[in-house]
Amino acid sequence: MHQLDSALESFGEHLFLSGLSKTVLTCALQNVNIEYPCWPTSARVNFPLTKAAKKGWGNLEPGASKDPCPMEIAFWIAYDLLNHGLPLYAVAVVLCFDTYVRPGKVCELTPNNIVPPARGLHAKYGHWTLLLHPQELHSPSKVGQYNDSIVIGSSGREWISNLVEKLYAIHTGDMDMKLFPFTLNQFEKVFQESTERLQLKKLKLTPHCLRHGGASHDYLFGVRALVDVQARGCWASFESVRRYSKHGRVNRQLSLLSPEQLHAAKQAALELPRQLLTCYR
Repeated sequence: MHQLDSALESFGEHLFLSGLSKTVLTCALQNVNIEYPCWPTSARVNFPLTKAAKKGWGNLEPGASKDPCPMEIAFWIAYDLLNHGLPLYAVAVVLCFDTYVRPGKVCELTPNNIVPPARGLHAKYGHWTLLLHPQELHSPSKVGQYNDSIVIGSSGREWISNLVEKLYAIHTGDMDMKLFPFTLNQFEKVFQESTERLQLKKLKLTPHCLRHGGASHDYLFGVRALVDVQARGCWASFESVRRYSKHGRVNRQLSLLSPEQLHAAKQAALELPRQLLTCYR
């Protein structure tokens, strides 16, 4: 256990120096608990180095968390990736935003995670759905749940459902092939390059901000109640989603942009559905 604790402490230091989120270290510690349930991370005497690193991080950056990525900015980034010949990265961006699924999980999706609609029975069955952590694979989510189901394409974003349908059709020959042929590290690198091209570095965006952005947007615009945001994002605690009711964090992100950038983001968000769907006609 000491070697693992020391490795996690070093990992936490790397995350902090890289300017990444403390949530990544928290998730790593929770995953250790799943892998080694005989060493519960909640025990007072277990993983002392890692817990000290987390506490020190909190002292240096009290309350620090990634701000959400507003929808127009997310779609502007997707539009930029599309224009640079990276349509699958653009699809990954809009899927992260729409479903609140963590980018690492999106990079692991296969056609087996996509459930087509059952048409002709009832409107409730007529949706494309993501099925995460199916029970038969014996791999639960970070909160220990199986069979998380997420309808694709929320109100105002129905076109994303059509996009996933087209993407699904391409992979029907091999249901175990990944939908996106890139790793999380590659996704983060390409995403960062796009934010630099668009001069968005001051927003300090990462792909994980898309998850926060989708949840914040849907509550702010009345797409979902906070309890429904919690269910869609598969958050175990209601306290975890209270931050999405604080609209000021979205407005603060937008206030960092120039009028020209805001106009470009708005236009890109309008053009993106047609352009992306055309790629998979």
